[in-house]
Amino acid sequence: MKFFSHIGLDIGSSTVKLVQLGKSGGQFHLEAIAIAQTPQGLEGVSRDAAEIDVVKKLAKDSGASSKQVAVSLPEAQVYTRVIEMPFLEEPDLSSTIKWQAEQYIPVPLSEVVLKHQVLNFPKTGVPGAKMAVLLVAAPRLLIDHYMSVLSRAGLEIVAIETEIFAAARALVSTDALSPTTLLVNLGTDNTTFAVLSGGELSLTQSVGTGGMAMTRALMSGLGVEAAQADQYKKVYGLDRSGLEGKVVAAVQPVIDVLAAEMKKVTAYYETRAGASPIKRVILSGGAAVMRGLVEYVAALMNMEVQLGNPFRRMILSDRQKEAVLDAGPIFAASAGLAMKEL
Repeated sequence: MKFFSHIGLDIGSSTVKLVQLGKSGGQFHLEAIAIAQTPQGLEGVSRDAAEIDVVKKLAKDSGASSKQVAVSLPEAQVYTRVIEMPFLEEPDLSSTIKWQAEQYIPVPLSEVVLKHQVLNFPKTGVPGAKMAVLLVAAPRLLIDHYMSVLSRAGLEIVAIETEIFAAARALVSTDALSPTTLLVNLGTDNTTFAVLSGGELSLTQSVGTGGMAMTRALMSGLGVEAAQADQYKKVYGLDRSGLEGKVVAAVQPVIDVLAAEMKKVTAYYETRAGASPIKRVILSGGAAVMRGLVEYVAALMNMEVQLGNPFRRMILSDRQKEAVLDAGPIFAASAGLAMKEL
């Protein structure tokens, strides 16, 4: 596999993000970037037509030169699991994977496209060590929908993967000396946790709580509409001086639920044979830009917490630096898709 310039397209519940990168001298440079609202409240043909229009306009307005696209699948609609199993080679591995998948995938396998990837092999000298295998099952209807929409928008899909896998590529170094990291992708409808050790994915888990849960909490607690709630969330966040602390009082219980999940994932991972302690947390996704969130999570987790920024190692013009200021977490998945070697 090798890198060639293509579009990374992240179609989220609330926004559609596009990034195209070039590469020279081993460094990425930003060629195109854009974001637009995902069509809401539509179904069937109307929804398809609206999505086609959004993607077409996004590609045109961004100035993207490529028609080839790597697209992400929404975590809320995809079944992802890292399983541990004794070492096997093909074809035994594929046949065993199908049997394993039936235990973890809650729908008939005939309705999904099932893929697997060996993440790492058993460590030598560690009693009971097993190989880690990533299972991903995506509904056939979802993939067919993406294929149809992007084809009718004049684009060609060259790769499909999950948001968390793409975000990990953009935010976590593959260096074997990279500290073991808990990557937390805060989406609109759900939050996905992934543990990466030496740059390799070791564990992934999702919960159905995300930025929309915080918005609903604000709507209920402050009696405001969704747009106003989102504005309060961005402006005040966890600043206790904002609106007499009412914003914090509304969103803190939701964040505490997610922090509890972070602790559970951390504790579960660190009990595994040969696992190294998690040293840091990286936050990504649209909800991660909330004011004060990094400091709050750092205090709860008692470890280093960073705001994910896929642009930190890219060559950017002054104008581009201004355009992506504070937007790194939002574009993590689309940037990771644009970095993918094909």
